[in-house]
Amino acid sequence: MSVSAKKPRPAFIQPESKLKNRSMTLDKGLGLSLDSEDITRIENTISEHADAFSGKILERLHDLRGLLGTNQTPDMKPEDLISKLRDGAYEIKSLGTTFGFPAMTMIAKLLHDYVDKRTELPRKQREIAAVHVEALYVVLAQQLTALPMVTEQALVNGLAALALRFP
Repeated sequence: MSVSAKKPRPAFIQPESKLKNRSMTLDKGLGLSLDSEDITRIENTISEHADAFSGKILERLHDLRGLLGTNQTPDMKPEDLISKLRDGAYEIKSLGTTFGFPAMTMIAKLLHDYVDKRTELPRKQREIAAVHVEALYVVLAQQLTALPMVTEQALVNGLAALALRFP
């Protein structure tokens, strides 16, 4: 006798009404080809949320700094530390350029790449991750929306050299 279990059908979760009203669809929102009105709407939405973005990133950087500092919880598992660093870096790199901080995106990408495949983070590597976090703080605190190409390249090369020297 064979017993075959029925595969459960996926349940569809209805979105909250406020999300439904904010969604961008072809009927209510943006089309595939953007006209000047659509671009203005996007720019206005980004500028409305720029302060919230800066506040959120500041909180995230504070958390990352705490994780990497000397007061780090000694009972935290290395994989939890790395996971939090990876998630924080990913969040920052995902939105930095959208809100006018391409240097932030670049530094966060370097941090994400540095911790992405790790299983542990010894003291020296933790210090290198902390250098990345401090660089992100500088970009946010100084509101560095554009760096001269030479400065940007020197920053990338310096952080990349650290990552290569202490893999």
